[in-house]
Amino acid sequence: MTNTSGASRPGNINFPPPPPALEDFVAVGNEEALSAVQAVAKGEPEENSLYLWGEPGSGKTHLLRATAIAARKNGKRVFFPRHGEMPPPVSALLIMDDVQKLHDDEQIALFDWHNRAAQKGGSLLLAAGDAPPSRLQNVRDELAARLAGGLVFRLRSLGDSDKRTALNHFAQRHYFSLPEEVADLLLTRLPRDMAGLTAALADLDSFMLAEQKPLTLRRAGAWLSSYRPPPTLFPES
Repeated sequence: MTNTSGASRPGNINFPPPPPALEDFVAVGNEEALSAVQAVAKGEPEENSLYLWGEPGSGKTHLLRATAIAARKNGKRVFFPRHGEMPPPVSALLIMDDVQKLHDDEQIALFDWHNRAAQKGGSLLLAAGDAPPSRLQNVRDELAARLAGGLVFRLRSLGDSDKRTALNHFAQRHYFSLPEEVADLLLTRLPRDMAGLTAALADLDSFMLAEQKPLTLRRAGAWLSSYRPPPTLFPES
């Protein structure tokens, strides 16, 4: 898109995306899953294991990261390892993303941790993958059985109208107004996963605050000509 407004990114600033928040997750069709992770964040889960699955862009990673942030704010001990890191002997809340990508030794360590947590009590597992436990590729049967033994929720992706609702909800939470034509521009010109869309919307808001001008379609188009999405946000799982 050609920059016709004369606006430019002030000082080549790269505005950091906001941290994921449970309040920013629009739970259309996923109300029970959101309620379950909110309970985990408070340390009041129904079970000591919660597993989320769904297609890319359904919001699994957003919910895991947002739960980690909320749980820490609530004073909970949280361990969110990178792949290759083993879970600690004891952890109040262990969060594991993309369990289908775990190596064999990581799966064994997670299985052992899950058994110890079930015996001792007081420890929680929040995990996510790309399929229900019974259909996880390359995951050991005993680990899949443990994941299936707790709460399991499928996350359903939002439709376009729900994504517009989500963008407006995000804008309202961050105290600015989102014109309908700007929302259409974001949905048309950017990757359509919610993590990327909300990160872009937050960057657009910061851009307009730096310019100290109201948000219009023309200025949004000028912003879009220089916007570079954070590579780690596309796609979200």
